[in-house]
Amino acid sequence: MTPMALDLDLAQIRDTTRWHDKRAAEFLPPHLSSCATGGAFATGPATFDVSHPKTSLFFGTAYGFTATVPGIDAASEAALNRDIPKGYTTLQTYEKRAVVAPDGVLRIWPRAYDSPAQEFRLIVPAAGNQRYLDLGATPGIRFAVLDAVNLAARVGQPVLVARLLSSRPWH
Repeated sequence: MTPMALDLDLAQIRDTTRWHDKRAAEFLPPHLSSCATGGAFATGPATFDVSHPKTSLFFGTAYGFTATVPGIDAASEAALNRDIPKGYTTLQTYEKRAVVAPDGVLRIWPRAYDSPAQEFRLIVPAAGNQRYLDLGATPGIRFAVLDAVNLAARVGQPVLVARLLSSRPWH
């Protein structure tokens, strides 16, 4: 099946779009380098997990990403300090918006977090000796998902679409 053969019209994706493909139930989330040492940041659903129904947050540093953290509006400063080691890096907060497989979109979550941020990121898990990729996407969820569809088909790997909500020094 090609990405365009799905019953999802990519041109109709909006910030309010909530969609999942029936194939999502069979999707095995790939491993993604973790920057967390404990708590929900390390034990929650995998960053690429598509089984949770609500839009969720995850966090990242130069060392990797946390698990998906469903059900929170903001992480407590104490939990971040305890579970995500500091270093000469930046702590980024992401809103998980979509997961795309090489043969098409698996799930899209609607925008849920209040932020003027419009920067979208495409995250590809590590493969072979290649470290994970964290690439910029075209602004707007419709265009970011389209970028992810094209990238996933080219690299033969799933792609996570995330909206970057905030970024701050993490020293």
